[in-house]
Amino acid sequence: MTDVVTSARMQAPWLRICGIAFALLLCAPLATAADSNASVFALRAKLYVQVGDYYASRQENQKAANAYRQAAELAKVYLPPATQTDISRRLANVNDITPAIGNLQSQCDGRQNTRESCLLLARYLSWNNQPIAASKVGRELLQHEDSNKEVLITQANALSWQGDDAGALGLYQQVASTDNSFDIKLSYARSLLATANYEAARTARSQLRAESEFEQSVIDDLDWQMRREARPRVWLSSEQYRDVYHAGYRRSYLGVDIPFATSWLWFRTGRISSSDGLRDVEVTHHSLGGLMRLHDRAQLRASIGRASHPADLIDPVTTGNISITANLPQTWLVLNATRELVDDSPRALETSVLRTSHELALSYQFSDRWGLRLQGKHTDYSDDNQSLEAKLAGLYTFYFGPPKMSVGLKREALSFDRQSGGGYFDPDRVTTNKLLFVISQSQDRFSGVLELFAGNQTIDRFGTVQENNIAGGYTALRYQLIEHAQLELTLEGANLGLGEAKAYRYNQTKLKVYVYF
Repeated sequence: MTDVVTSARMQAPWLRICGIAFALLLCAPLATAADSNASVFALRAKLYVQVGDYYASRQENQKAANAYRQAAELAKVYLPPATQTDISRRLANVNDITPAIGNLQSQCDGRQNTRESCLLLARYLSWNNQPIAASKVGRELLQHEDSNKEVLITQANALSWQGDDAGALGLYQQVASTDNSFDIKLSYARSLLATANYEAARTARSQLRAESEFEQSVIDDLDWQMRREARPRVWLSSEQYRDVYHAGYRRSYLGVDIPFATSWLWFRTGRISSSDGLRDVEVTHHSLGGLMRLHDRAQLRASIGRASHPADLIDPVTTGNISITANLPQTWLVLNATRELVDDSPRALETSVLRTSHELALSYQFSDRWGLRLQGKHTDYSDDNQSLEAKLAGLYTFYFGPPKMSVGLKREALSFDRQSGGGYFDPDRVTTNKLLFVISQSQDRFSGVLELFAGNQTIDRFGTVQENNIAGGYTALRYQLIEHAQLELTLEGANLGLGEAKAYRYNQTKLKVYVYF
């Protein structure tokens, strides 16, 4: 008897799916014969939903998604908005979020829009790595319901995921005044940390209490962020540059960083050595600096240092830096002024050539797909020389990931007043055009970015114009080794004369290890 019952239970799902399939086949001729009979199409849509539910219960997500897609197409015309929204929710649950977004977009843009459908659209856009589009939907919802908690949270999440932590902070703070839930307190603490409100972030963290293993794992992640961004740390770094002509430099530094309520104080000490295959010149460099939060959207960095030869073979020189960074909606702006010792070659170090540069960098994200990068820099050299540099890049994200993938074009131009012979690269003019491919990923303990390029370069120097095809790449990787340590690795290299026997090639490596307390 038991075997008979078990067999019947095993066959029941198949009998059910066969029945649904038979009903779909039966509906088809009826619909053909009477296209005006909307109830037939509505029934087909509901049957497709049942088919999708069956496959979803068996974790056959692809088959479930196919059925839900069929249901969604019919539902646009023959089922009410609430049912359309429910089908989109089912699509997202089986990891088919793109058509769910498309369906909700049609609802939200049309006459059938409801707060529920638009709110769900904003959430799914954020989950699909499209937070700018999500925040646009959120702004429209806030115009009608500026105190609705669900709308405020969804908009705050979208702003946070696109890097607008200051905008998110105000919304989280508004919600946190009446909502004491774990998720809200967690998001509020993260936003305080991201906007350099370190002491307030530590206070918000102390109010979090985990009631499940998942919540404890989330708190552990926050604690790691707190250690990395708001705890004392010591770090060691080593950077090396070499080219095909055996010229290069090495920079080794030890740093100590100490945080305060809304600021940092740091000390750096290290050695810089430069060689050209025939000789080596070394200098020591010490600096003191810090960071100050000016506003939730702006920070000031400044440092002053001194570089000298261990045996006093060159005169000591003063170095320094001051910069302001502004994080505006969809915009990243940096104003920077730097005075540093040129360490490109032993000759430059021996003659204590200094460069003083003033730089403006702007990054603007038009949408989740399109972005613009602009950089301009003017540099004065102590050997009576000057340079102008400009960079312009446009990027298009074609896959939101993970990993996130983008392609783009970049144009660079560099010019000098004269060839001074000061031991650094000073052509009359250099123009570079690059085709870019960028891939980035962040997950658990690891994050990284890889940028590859290919293009052409024109160099005008000493009255001679040289054109080359070029290719190269850059990668930056970060990995949490243990609870209190992190490793950062940066690699860069290029061949600036593809196909030529005497092509100029170089590679650059930087390794940095942090220890947090």
